[in-house]
Amino acid sequence: MISFKGKKILILAPHPDDEILGCGGLISRAKREGAKIYVLYFTAGTTKDFSEKGFSTKEERLEEIKKVARFLKFDGWKIIFPGEDYHLSLDKLPQKTIINEIERGSKISLETIKPSLLLIPHHQDYNQDHRAVGLASVAATRPALRTHKSLQPFVLSYEYSSSHWNVSQNGSDKNFFVELTKNDIAKKLRALSLYKSQMKPHPHPHSLKSVKLFAELRGTQIGTNLAEAFLATRVTV
Repeated sequence: MISFKGKKILILAPHPDDEILGCGGLISRAKREGAKIYVLYFTAGTTKDFSEKGFSTKEERLEEIKKVARFLKFDGWKIIFPGEDYHLSLDKLPQKTIINEIERGSKISLETIKPSLLLIPHHQDYNQDHRAVGLASVAATRPALRTHKSLQPFVLSYEYSSSHWNVSQNGSDKNFFVELTKNDIAKKLRALSLYKSQMKPHPHPHSLKSVKLFAELRGTQIGTNLAEAFLATRVTV
């Protein structure tokens, strides 16, 4: 059993709500156990989508982040590329640019936070932004002399309740599970609902009901009621 007490956790989120879809339950449990949570968002721009409204503005997204950060008591957060330039187009950026931001370019980075646990999107996700950040994260966490570069002892790739839609097998490679309480999943769902512009009705895979059902499914895989699953990229003991 791993305790989150005293840990510093950094979450890399390509878009606002990715951190909740992927690890909102872990965030709740970690805060309950005394961890510090930092989130580095990469984009937050105007989005055209399939909701009734049809779009959400960057101003809406920023206000939603603030509400979620207050609710879950984030210890810090930052958006690297606010606005329209790279929203849903992170794959157009040179990978080195993203790597540099993750390593030390931002006030919230690997070198400034020195996280005990780093949470990243899966590098084979179907979404181009998720893939771009995931691949850059793998490069940013490459081994190096500790006198020159800090090492992240735990690196986990998180998933989404829509990760099953993929040509790769990233939905079946999970090997690290975090057991959740009813309160943890309730906080995850509440935080997700604060991203009002992104809410979808059931049976969309990102609906509140789908997200809860997904946590129940992951729970059955470890003989418990609720869980989140991850791919352990690095585990140092």
